[in-house]
Amino acid sequence: MQYDLASLLMDPYVSLEDEVKEALLAYTAAKLNLNPIQKTAFIRNYRFCCLTRNLQFLGAFAYLTRVKHKINFEQYIPFAVNSLKNLVGDLNADKIPKLSKLVHLM
Repeated sequence: MQYDLASLLMDPYVSLEDEVKEALLAYTAAKLNLNPIQKTAFIRNYRFCCLTRNLQFLGAFAYLTRVKHKINFEQYIPFAVNSLKNLVGDLNADKIPKLSKLVHLM
């Protein structure tokens, strides 16, 4: 469920404000009637799903631009990189040390 929500809210073609994303995440968690432990786990897993989605579309944009020469996808790469930086900054760097180090070099 978190992956589907991340796919919807992280859509690179529709740039939602962070406040809107957080409000929709909170709304979803509230509608699921989760206890506090479940809610914490749901949100943590959602954040990792966002990271997964971000890496997928960043890879797709790079592939489509560089290999398939579809340069119209290049415009989405800066969004994907900025989004990746924000996501990694929000997550515990100890859980993703190599990715955190790489993103800090960007």
